[in-house]
Amino acid sequence: VSAASLATAYQTGDLNSGEVYGMILSRDVFVAGYREQLDTMVRTLVEGDVQVTLPAGTVVPNGTVINGVTYSGTVAQRTLASDTTVTVKGINGLHQLGYTLTDPPAKGEPFFVMKPGAGAFSAESITVNPNIVNNVENIAASMRTYIDGSTEKVVAGNNSLALLMAGLKNAKFDFDPANTGQTVLNGGTMDEFFRAFVGEIGVQTQEAERQTDNQQLLVDQVEARRQSISGVSLDEEMANMIKFQHAYNAAARALTTFDELLDKLINGTGVVGR
Repeated sequence: VSAASLATAYQTGDLNSGEVYGMILSRDVFVAGYREQLDTMVRTLVEGDVQVTLPAGTVVPNGTVINGVTYSGTVAQRTLASDTTVTVKGINGLHQLGYTLTDPPAKGEPFFVMKPGAGAFSAESITVNPNIVNNVENIAASMRTYIDGSTEKVVAGNNSLALLMAGLKNAKFDFDPANTGQTVLNGGTMDEFFRAFVGEIGVQTQEAERQTDNQQLLVDQVEARRQSISGVSLDEEMANMIKFQHAYNAAARALTTFDELLDKLINGTGVVGR
């Protein structure tokens, strides 16, 4: 039987039980669901909406829009006067609010990119930006710049953005912005989502093991009934053989008695008086 014919039988419903059906179901439903959950977690981490608070004194890159306000111009004009809460698009969006260590300072690039040929972020397609891999100075850890003469330079010792990125482990993400109901967790931290995902696998595994045990009990009961009907007990058969042997002997003796009786009647009657 070819794989194509099995797939057709599964799709049409002709294949609806058995080991092969279970393997196809696991591949197309359960494994596919696990992959989608991991892909959801990756997409959310990279580009999902998350709120962060930019500390006062942050110098945002030229042209940055925060809460409807566009910041451009001099360093002073781009400096936040107070702590500002803003919604960014995951790590990539946050990373683009800082500055690299290049000279002159450049706006941070997306930290993660997709592998060539990929159409969307997934656990398989995600990779660190090659520009960062090739030159770690392209990591935007600083959110401060200053004017040195007439040149804007980055404050190399500032780690505001690095701390914000590290703090994303405790940030609340929206894992299901379209309200599809297909994720294990609508909103929460990355750790909560991963624990919910692992918990889902555990529950499904426990349910599969329970059903396996139940089915095995049914098989054992059917096999026991079959054995009780078709099976042979040597003790019982030996007892029956002895019983039938005694019955045969009794029947033989009865026939012998009747034979002797008939012989006496036929050959012995009327002999007296000859």
